[in-house]
Amino acid sequence: MSKKKIIGYIVTAACVIAVFYVSVISMIEKPQQSSYTSATLEIRGKTVRVELADTPEKSRQGLSGHNPLGKGEGMLFIFTSPARYSFWMKDMRFPLDMIWIGEDWRVVDITKRALPESYPGHFQPSFPVQYVLEVSAGFSDANNITIGDAVIYNK
Repeated sequence: MSKKKIIGYIVTAACVIAVFYVSVISMIEKPQQSSYTSATLEIRGKTVRVELADTPEKSRQGLSGHNPLGKGEGMLFIFTSPARYSFWMKDMRFPLDMIWIGEDWRVVDITKRALPESYPGHFQPSFPVQYVLEVSAGFSDANNITIGDAVIYNK
């Protein structure tokens, strides 16, 4: 084999590897595209920007596989009627506080520091709720959230 052919193969292989590397990196660093509608909530004077899980499909997916939430971010699960809904931490990457909210937009229960490793265990409120706010663990304590607090929904 001639020296030119060997150099040609090496250059071709290097180009293929470079294209592959750039493709993989661009897929990894691609920002998450959200199909969720967003809104804001106010609770104890703290504004929380939320993604709305307002369909059965979005509720099933929830924050599973999601990167950790930023400060003042969360997900609001909206159900059509009050019930004692069960939540789990399947495929979660970070711990959560779950703030259980009644149909009157008042906090009825709080689950603090639900850990990803608690899966397949379930979390459930003590009373029926129509909304569930998931935020990063520690949010409830840091903002003194308590049962009975009013939640204001701003679409």
